[in-house]
Amino acid sequence: MKDILEIASMEIGVKEKKGKGNNPRIIQYAKDTGFDNYKSDDSHWCSLFMNWCAHEAGLERSYSLGARSWLRVGMPITNPELGDVVV
Repeated sequence: MKDILEIASMEIGVKEKKGKGNNPRIIQYAKDTGFDNYKSDDSHWCSLFMNWCAHEAGLERSYSLGARSWLRVGMPITNPELGDVVV
């Protein structure tokens, strides 16, 4: 299984498509993680991306498109390290 940082790094450069249409890669993140209601890359996709990375790494996910949903995942720390999700 790949490390979550390796997974995220492989996606560097993915961005929403300007104007009409959507970046198919972002829409695929939604399909892969079961967010069937996510239809447009105009919507914020930070939590979607983190859910996808965690899914790919076999880690716990927030199952929400809200960034603050990540406050309920894992455990709080005071000294974040490389690979930690910071909200």
